[in-house]
Amino acid sequence: MNNRNLGLSALLASVLAAGCSAVSVHVIDDANGIAVEGASVAWTDVSNRSGNSSTDWHGEAILLSHRPIQSIRVTKDGYKPASRDVKSDLQMDEAIEVRLVPVGGEASGFER
Repeated sequence: MNNRNLGLSALLASVLAAGCSAVSVHVIDDANGIAVEGASVAWTDVSNRSGNSSTDWHGEAILLSHRPIQSIRVTKDGYKPASRDVKSDLQMDEAIEVRLVPVGGEASGFER
């Protein structure tokens, strides 16, 4: 695990200790495997509350909620939207990987 991941794990651990739900999302261009910066990541929790975030230059976004997050939707101009249900057993050091398919491309699916 690199230093960046260690810092992320420490942040997520402190958020979870405060009683919040945290989900890490990593968004990748399905055609070339490159991180997608500036993608919009919207989430809904188990109480139907919602929020949003956007990916950084690493293609990562951290989603925070007071209740467990149950679904996400990722959008970006030039790509097909992608939706995903969040597994309740997701570990704090695991990231959800979402592959955005460029408009006109074929999907390869999601990975965890």
